[in-house]
Amino acid sequence: MPATAEEIRADMNTLKAMITSWLRGDLPPPLTPGAFALAQAHGLAGMVYHIHPQMPEKVAQAAAQAWHRQCAAYMLRQHLLSAHWPTWAPPPMIIKGADLAEALYNDPGVRHSVDLDLLLPDPAFDPVCAHLSAAADAHRDPTTLLGGALPHERGFVFHRPSGDLVIELHRDPQPRRRAPLRGADLWLRGQPADLDGLTIRQPTDLDRLLLWLTDQVNDGFLDRLRDYVDLAVLLRRLPSPEALTPHIHAAGLTLAWRLAYARLSALGWAPQTHAPPSLTWQLPGLPPPDRPDPYAGEPRTA
Repeated sequence: MPATAEEIRADMNTLKAMITSWLRGDLPPPLTPGAFALAQAHGLAGMVYHIHPQMPEKVAQAAAQAWHRQCAAYMLRQHLLSAHWPTWAPPPMIIKGADLAEALYNDPGVRHSVDLDLLLPDPAFDPVCAHLSAAADAHRDPTTLLGGALPHERGFVFHRPSGDLVIELHRDPQPRRRAPLRGADLWLRGQPADLDGLTIRQPTDLDRLLLWLTDQVNDGFLDRLRDYVDLAVLLRRLPSPEALTPHIHAAGLTLAWRLAYARLSALGWAPQTHAPPSLTWQLPGLPPPDRPDPYAGEPRTA
């Protein structure tokens, strides 16, 4: 028999209470099978395994299976990147789900993701797209463009026995006509890192927030609890909302920020405290007008 509206509300409250307790560092309440079904629907099954509340054995097994499946998919995509990223190309910036799994949770199985999102601005975007297109089994054509605009992303599909693996390469986080946030600026502000022997770049925490907001705008603000868990954890690494506002406004994301923060507050997950005063934290500014060529010294192809 399908669950009643009252039962669904009760299960959703149980799921939210588990996340709230985890965010506060408290012992989470027991998780019911109905609440776990909602966690699966919201991409939080691996998170349940990560938090590990008290739950029935079958639910615990399903949570463990989801975590292992997501962990395996994450590692396969990372191996695919290392195998196919051209040695002559600048390091890619890892964004979205894979970056959040590394930066926010340090747990590759906690974050549900269906592809590996990379950011690489001009002039390397088109040559790397040509390289990946030749190596891939299929590719996704760019979405319909207006006025001859350049595509802001391309997708490449690699067939594997365990299922298709997808790499999405972004020139910008969204079409340029929509917002002033540019891939080149994000890439320049990024920090170098090592990913299984491959040199990559990671966004700053502020840019992770801007990318999160941009992704929500692109997806039409779908109500996925997974995304708001990400936001709640990310904001605990950032200064107060007042300090963030000018940078969000400069990126053209003020309305998205107000909506997101209102929803987070309604969930009870808006941070009560921020970075401690002893922690030195400086908001990265916009690159200077005479910024250096980000690809200086890097081999190039025509």
